[in-house]
Amino acid sequence: MLIIRIGSNFVVGLLAVTPTPNADLVNNGASIVNSAKFRSLRAAFTGGFYVNSAVTGGWSEVRLAPYCLLGTASGSTDGGDINVLVSGGYDWRKGNLSIGPTASFQI
Repeated sequence: MLIIRIGSNFVVGLLAVTPTPNADLVNNGASIVNSAKFRSLRAAFTGGFYVNSAVTGGWSEVRLAPYCLLGTASGSTDGGDINVLVSGGYDWRKGNLSIGPTASFQI
């Protein structure tokens, strides 16, 4: 993950992941997953106020070939996804205590 602070009140970040949780199954069966996920985030803050946002999306493909009673079955699926999150709030601080309202919206 790459996070960069821009000025004293703004942060941006970027994350890219390509997990490959493939598995060998019994009797030469297989589970193959190809995917790529990306996330960008932003945060702005001043005084006790803050606003955060993140956008995450990617593509996944899953192929299965498990051994079954009468041989090997097979199947596959693929698809994309996108998620958007926006949140904000205010923090009152007294020593090590921080308390305040928050609100968030996610699609």
